[in-house]
Amino acid sequence: MNIEINGATLQADFMDADFMDVFEPAVHKVRDDVNNCKAMEDCSTAAKYREMNRCVEDFFDAVWGQGTSAGIFAGSNNVMRHLEALGAIDAAFKAENKQLNDASNKYAQRQNKNSFYSGQGHQGKQNKPKPWGGQT
Repeated sequence: MNIEINGATLQADFMDADFMDVFEPAVHKVRDDVNNCKAMEDCSTAAKYREMNRCVEDFFDAVWGQGTSAGIFAGSNNVMRHLEALGAIDAAFKAENKQLNDASNKYAQRQNKNSFYSGQGHQGKQNKPKPWGGQT
């Protein structure tokens, strides 16, 4: 999957286990790091922004290789530009995850229809007593 961010194109394969070995821990780290930056006390707003930007840049460099963040942000210190870049990655991940869920659900339903336990000879729901004495 190609992801376009600030004029840079990144390749991401969220269905590839090797890619996810790198991506998943980096996502957890950037989330924790950004939350820690927001909670920083005794520093200026500008210092918080710079620290958040550094965390986001470290994420891109960790996942896509050293120097990737320079190509995406081109020296910008705008915190929203950095956070929106993370948002674009999150949206791409969710979209591909939805495709996986849709495909696996479709496959699971097809398997159930064609399986031994597909309901052939099944009598349907019967009024069996519930374990606590009620009726269905």
